[in-house]
Amino acid sequence: MANGDMDADDIRRSLKPLQDKEKLWNQLPAKFEECMKDFHPVFRHFFTDKHRDPMAWFTMRLNYTRSVAVTSIIGWILGVGDRHCSNILIDKKSGELVHIDFGIVFEDVSGGLE
Repeated sequence: MANGDMDADDIRRSLKPLQDKEKLWNQLPAKFEECMKDFHPVFRHFFTDKHRDPMAWFTMRLNYTRSVAVTSIIGWILGVGDRHCSNILIDKKSGELVHIDFGIVFEDVSGGLE
């Protein structure tokens, strides 16, 4: 990270000690606010970094927004849970979302470790 920015893992590590001890929970909001001062999300730059041409940029953004809308609606209708940043990827060429790790959806409680 540039200029001393914290990434999500750094923030998780700094909050973990407070989360583990119930008597320290009241300190969590202040610690979180402190961490947010050094956290600057960069996803807003993703599309312009990939495409300098305005039409290519627009097409990639359109693909992204449509795929978010479609997968959100279908996921809600089908009751697909367990969707988080670790199992939703983005295609760097098209901008579309790619969902992975559907083990919990299909009741694979072993996680494929058999």
